[in-house]
Amino acid sequence: MNADMNRIALRLAILSSLSHFAMGCLDLDSPACAGLPTEGVIYVHGGTGDDDNGSGQCIKPYKTITKALAAANTSTAKVVHVRGEATALVYGTATTGERFPLVVDKNGLTLEGDGESTVIVRGGGACAPIDETENCALAIVGTDVTIRGLQVENIAGHGIRSESSVIKIEDTIATNCATAGILLKSDAAWLTRVTATNNGFDGLRVYLPTLDQYTVNIDHCTLANNGHRGLYAQKNGKITSTSTTYANNSWSGVAIEDSVNFASKDDTFENNNDGVFAVNDSAGVTIDLDNALVQLNRGAGVQIAQCKTFKMRDSKILDNTEAGLSISAPGETIDLGSAADPGRNTLQSSSNPNEAGICFTGTGLLSAHGNYFAHCPPLSNADLTCTGGADIGGSTMFAVDGCLIHKP
Repeated sequence: MNADMNRIALRLAILSSLSHFAMGCLDLDSPACAGLPTEGVIYVHGGTGDDDNGSGQCIKPYKTITKALAAANTSTAKVVHVRGEATALVYGTATTGERFPLVVDKNGLTLEGDGESTVIVRGGGACAPIDETENCALAIVGTDVTIRGLQVENIAGHGIRSESSVIKIEDTIATNCATAGILLKSDAAWLTRVTATNNGFDGLRVYLPTLDQYTVNIDHCTLANNGHRGLYAQKNGKITSTSTTYANNSWSGVAIEDSVNFASKDDTFENNNDGVFAVNDSAGVTIDLDNALVQLNRGAGVQIAQCKTFKMRDSKILDNTEAGLSISAPGETIDLGSAADPGRNTLQSSSNPNEAGICFTGTGLLSAHGNYFAHCPPLSNADLTCTGGADIGGSTMFAVDGCLIHKP
């Protein structure tokens, strides 16, 4: 009797499930889609999706980002959501049939993944419609575009190349790219929790070929282990960098030129060749370091080949192979502190000495009140000179209350 009752209950359960399936309720209640928005979002899943029979709904996703972006252009959707798995899903030419570059040309569109550890975009192609002479994985053309939660790789060229006038990149990794992880030619850009690492040239390269001034905000990012520079900024722009690490780059942590304004707060520059480098032909460059940690660089902590103004407050420049601060070309103002606004910078410590605290062979006004220069006096190294205020290069006289270490 009990066995018969169990068989009847099982048949009823199966019939109920089939009824729900026919109505679409079983799919709609699928745990994979529970709680996810249904309006204004096109879904992609490289494993279960189908470009031919899918609808872009979570329960019937497309297989490729390529298809989803094309569908977004002919719909009211504002988000393309790329699904991932615990073992990252790779969206690439060989694996899912993507066609590179992936072109984001719809204004106001967000291209997002489940997370940079779960979604990898891997591939590249002639960077049309931007510049077919270069290669990129993502070509951003539309304005007010957001890229979020992806890992982007391109062994043949750039990872993300943007000519969007306004772009936001968040929680994204650009890695293993032959040239730049991210190349920006945008009027305004925000990078938040972005990692650009192990790229052949630069982690992030920024410039506009016109005379227009761009603005870039870099917040809590990591630009490290790149073949040339963590950040390379040119032309006429304003870059604000906060709580970001520039480390282990073969050339410079940050290199700026032309008329770029670089304002840094709470950043770290370490284990690069030079931590911060204002290159030649940079008469318009301004640099402002606030609470920076510049240490363990193989060259100078800060290398000023040319600039308009350099200002530093509450910063530590320690244990760099060459001078902590090296200034070798004309500059208008080198401001390490005044009587009214002391610098509170540490340019050398007894435990972590630079080759020299400051090496100044340029011209211009250098003021350095209220700083800490350890190891002075006395000095055991005959190649270093300790002075409380002197002319140490060009025609510049400067005042320093403390001790300055430099190469004569």
